[in-house]
Amino acid sequence: GIYRLSLPDALPIFDENCGDYIEYQMPVGGFYLWLRILGIDAADLVKQAWEDGLVFPDGNLFFQDPVKNDNCIRLAFSGTPKDKLFEVGPILRRSFEKILD
Repeated sequence: GIYRLSLPDALPIFDENCGDYIEYQMPVGGFYLWLRILGIDAADLVKQAWEDGLVFPDGNLFFQDPVKNDNCIRLAFSGTPKDKLFEVGPILRRSFEKILD
């Protein structure tokens, strides 16, 4: 359906903008994309991205045992217009760069 069309179109934007900073697997179903954050703490990324206008939760919120989170964030893509999904990669890249500078 509509959800399958949006995410595959947006994934190249994540790869292009954040490929050095993230790992992910294409979800088979659901409404979320889990990104494993490389090189920085996911909580720092959540904070910086919020300051940059992008809001998403740290993966720790979804695990009883935070150790199992493995430094991930969860991005919701269901119901998000394609043009808005395309903005996420560049915003995330800027957030990574601010933290790493």
